[in-house]
Amino acid sequence: MLNDTLERLKQKVESLESQHPQWSKETSSLVDELHKEILSLSPQHNEAAATIAHYAHGSIKEASRQEPDPTMKEHTLSGLQKSISEFEATHSDLVKVVNDLCTRLSQMGI
Repeated sequence: MLNDTLERLKQKVESLESQHPQWSKETSSLVDELHKEILSLSPQHNEAAATIAHYAHGSIKEASRQEPDPTMKEHTLSGLQKSISEFEATHSDLVKVVNDLCTRLSQMGI
């Protein structure tokens, strides 16, 4: 599933080459680098990524309630922040690639 997502992203970037030829190659390279970094994750780090997703889901769910519970909201946000900080500390290259890719896509209007 992840490979499919990355492939669709790369195809979308390549389809924009006529509009942004100078950025398309660079962005495509970033997608390749992202794929390489993700493939290098160990199963333990996949668990860390799943924890981030869990806390993100909980934070969104709590924030979208008509009457959010302040204690639960704080708990989920705190867990999300801690999980992200730990992941970023151990995967600085992956975080850099993701940030660079997001910046490039934003510059392209995506």
